[in-house]
Amino acid sequence: MKATIGILLALFICSNVWQFLDRKKLQKELSQVGEKTALQVEATAAPLREEAKSLQRENRALSKKLATAESKAAESTQAAGDGVGKNPMKAMSKAMENPGMREMMAAQQRATLDAVYSRLYEQLALEGEELEHFQILITDAQMTVFENGMKMLSGDLSQEECQELIDGMAAAQVDLKARVREFLNDDEDFNYYSFYTETFGERMAMNGLRSVLEPAGYGLNAETEEALVQLMYDEREAIGFEEHYYDQNRFDPSTITQAKIDRFLEQYDELQLNLDSQAATVLSGAQLEAFQAN
Repeated sequence: MKATIGILLALFICSNVWQFLDRKKLQKELSQVGEKTALQVEATAAPLREEAKSLQRENRALSKKLATAESKAAESTQAAGDGVGKNPMKAMSKAMENPGMREMMAAQQRATLDAVYSRLYEQLALEGEELEHFQILITDAQMTVFENGMKMLSGDLSQEECQELIDGMAAAQVDLKARVREFLNDDEDFNYYSFYTETFGERMAMNGLRSVLEPAGYGLNAETEEALVQLMYDEREAIGFEEHYYDQNRFDPSTITQAKIDRFLEQYDELQLNLDSQAATVLSGAQLEAFQAN
């Protein structure tokens, strides 16, 4: 029995010693694993911390740039004139004092005029230096109308100042006609030019119609286009518009009111109904459909 107890006691002691040693080994292994994990975490976290610091520095730099940009924007807005944000026409009028802006707008106006006056150039057989001279004449006059119109819509002019601008636009048109008459030196050509300018709105409509019909293979020849312009002009005159928003020679932007705009649109709708029915006398089926939809 004692021997058995001794053996059991020895086994117990050995077992406990082994368990103690095993725990020590386990603790050491766990400690080593912990150290390795800590090293791995540190190896991963270190660059992330550096990246976070770098992002913080970039963020501060961007914030500083943004503040500077906002400050400059505010200065530019103030330099453009008081009330610019409330009145874009005033901003445009102010911007036209810059030679670069005026040159850009002149180029834009010239491109628009070239598109509308293309048939006129063909009819008058203008090319080369003659065409260039004629383009300068009409562009300069158009810029006077454009700039004076912007000033009138800026909203801070007296009635007398507005009238001066209106008179300036009228004078520019009179001067233009005199220069064109001298340039063309032919009454028939000048009469055609005069009618062409009186039908400027109709000519712009022709540009839009042409852009739809030509790709589809239903383009208008010169004779048909002239007949349609004449029809549109006659119908417009028959309506007797009370406001001439389509005619820059008679348009006075200082007199615009919502009531006048509503009345103009009412008469314009009446004109469109008349044209939709009368255009069948000039256009073919496909052309008429495009005209009515345009």
